[in-house]
Amino acid sequence: EILRARRDEPARAGVLGDDERAVRARLDDREADAGEVRVAGWDPVTEPGEVRARMGWSPDVFGLYDNLTGGEYLELFGEAYRLGRPAARARAAELLELARLVEFADRPVHTMSRGQKQRLGMVRALVHDPEVLLLDEPSTGLDPEQRARMVDIVRGLDGCVLLSSHVMEDVTDAANRVLVLHGGRLVYDGTPADLAAQAPSGTRPGREAEQAFLEQVDPDGKPLGVMPAIILAPPSLS
Repeated sequence: EILRARRDEPARAGVLGDDERAVRARLDDREADAGEVRVAGWDPVTEPGEVRARMGWSPDVFGLYDNLTGGEYLELFGEAYRLGRPAARARAAELLELARLVEFADRPVHTMSRGQKQRLGMVRALVHDPEVLLLDEPSTGLDPEQRARMVDIVRGLDGCVLLSSHVMEDVTDAANRVLVLHGGRLVYDGTPADLAAQAPSGTRPGREAEQAFLEQVDPDGKPLGVMPAIILAPPSLS
């Protein structure tokens, strides 16, 4: 239900809470304890090939072929997704432009900075124009300017985007809907602004959304440790 795209109201939604790993797990080919999952209309358990053809995945830590150029790296994945060489080359050029990495079209990946590699890995997941995109900690290794570019890229994408992050600002900057999951249940559904408005009086400015999140999942104020999050952007279907 969380992942369902609405034809009349496309949206980006952020899912916060202690069940973010479970949400991601439900999108692969593991058997569910209860209920069912469909990714772009396909069952991950019985139709994993169809799901993977329609889903892109960018983990927080990934391997890169350092001796390839940025263009060759993206072309390789384009051909792996059977785009054909001319289409793969054109798609690689488009994605390098999107990530602002055009200068690395003919330069080896090993000459990139950590943040540049992160952006390359992110757009690699877009090479086949997936209907569903999973991003795990995409702001890792990015400086403030690069992170802002990452948010712009995410907000400009079509399709369904799930973004897992421990950075509250990744959610509040990119989502227009927030879902809070706790103990396997949906305990909050609203906008980032509405969530921030629920913070108790006296909350330090700029920390309203985070404090309101903590209040939602632990009203007794017990320490919670690391805060996970997911951004979910259902596609705009015309």
